[in-house]
Amino acid sequence: VWAVPAVAAAVGLWLMWQTYAALGPLIEVSFLTAEGLTAKQSKVRHKEVEVGVVERIALSADRQRAIATLRMNRDAADLVDSKTRFWVVKPRFFAGSVSGLQTILSGAYIEIAPGPANDRGKPASSFEGLENPPVLKSEVPGREVRLKATRIGSLGLGSPIYFRDFVVGEVLGWDVSAMAESVTIHAFVRAPFDR
Repeated sequence: VWAVPAVAAAVGLWLMWQTYAALGPLIEVSFLTAEGLTAKQSKVRHKEVEVGVVERIALSADRQRAIATLRMNRDAADLVDSKTRFWVVKPRFFAGSVSGLQTILSGAYIEIAPGPANDRGKPASSFEGLENPPVLKSEVPGREVRLKATRIGSLGLGSPIYFRDFVVGEVLGWDVSAMAESVTIHAFVRAPFDR
């Protein structure tokens, strides 16, 4: 009779140890707003793979920013260093294109982009999240360039960049410079054409 509680306690201890062993580090990411995020529900993803969850959302000490506390999975802990970028994926309209529509049903989530594998950053546990997705998320070798123009003309998001009739890059987006005197076009040129 006494063996049943002993076995139940052993199984309970084993389950607690399994849960603790699967936990990764806790990190904090600050955003201007926590719009779309929900504690214990919103996920953290990298390349559509779940690598963590939002544990808690609170205001910063000065009440100017929202602090999301993320619990990373143990196997994803090496994705986080001082060069990792974080942003909230939600429906947004940018440069004539709509992105994040899949979150209408699933809810917003936090996407991460680790720094380059060959250039790791320092260990860190506190980050400032990006308010907009980075213009360039690709790991394709090349270079982002900025072109200054008086007007956008017929360029659109994804417009190709040609070199001798070969497509060597694309337009990533644009913004209006100070005083609205010119337009800055963000573009990406693949290697080796980026030289």
